[in-house]
This record gives sequence, C-alpha cells and structure tokens, in this order.
Amino acid sequence: MKQINHATIRGILALIAVYHVLAGVAATFFTVQAALLASWMYGVDIVMDGQTELLVRYLGAFAIPFGVMAAMAALDPVRNKTFIYGAVVYFGVRAFDRILFASLFAEHQVGVVPNWWRILVILAFAVGLLVFVPRVSKSD
Repeated sequence: MKQINHATIRGILALIAVYHVLAGVAATFFTVQAALLASWMYGVDIVMDGQTELLVRYLGAFAIPFGVMAAMAALDPVRNKTFIYGAVVYFGVRAFDRILFASLFAEHQVGVVPNWWRILVILAFAVGLLVFVPRVSKSD
C-alpha cells in the first residue's frame, strides 16, 4: 500500500484545532478577554453582561471539543474523515450565515469589505479541507 503525505490537510486541521481550543478556553475561563478577541476577530463589539457571558461560555464549551476533534483529525485524517466533512459543513454554514445576515453585521458596524474578508477566510478553510481530504485510491 502506498504511503501518502497528508501534510497540507494536517496543517489546516492543526490551525483549526489550535484556534478553537484557545478560543474555547478563553471563552470558558476568561470571558472578558474572549469578548475582546471576538471583537478583533469578527469585527463586532460585544457588550458583556450576564446573558452575554453565558452565551460566550456556551460557545467556548462548543469550541474546545471542536478543536480537540480537529486535532484528532490532524493526527489521523484518513481515520477521521467524518470530522473533516462535518467541519466543512460547519464552515459552510458560517459563511452562509455571514452572507445571509450581512445587513445585521452592518448594523453592528461590520463593514462590507471586512465581512467579505472573513467570509473568504472561512470559505478557504472549507475548500482547503475538501480539496485535501484523504481519498481512497483505486489501487487500495
């Protein structure tokens, strides 16, 4: 059986893993700093109150296992292809959400160009995962 180098998809998954674990830990344990990070990353100023803090913590609770699953997929992308396809769907939904609700982002001072820049980054992750997902060769 031919050994295939999956360095590119492993690199993409590692970036996804590190970002989501760090963001998740920040959102879970350092909510004020996470709100500042989110403001910078997503371009939306977040007003931290009790309800927002709960939502930020819930997002952190999602981000940590998502990052762990991305790390597991990075370690063995062939065995963990299901996660890769799930991540593609997740990034697709995020991009679609930013397109569909662009006016809502604009209401919160996210300009058209910054919003589209973020959409392109999100789609780059989805496309990168799809392009480099391990495929079964006909000789296997």
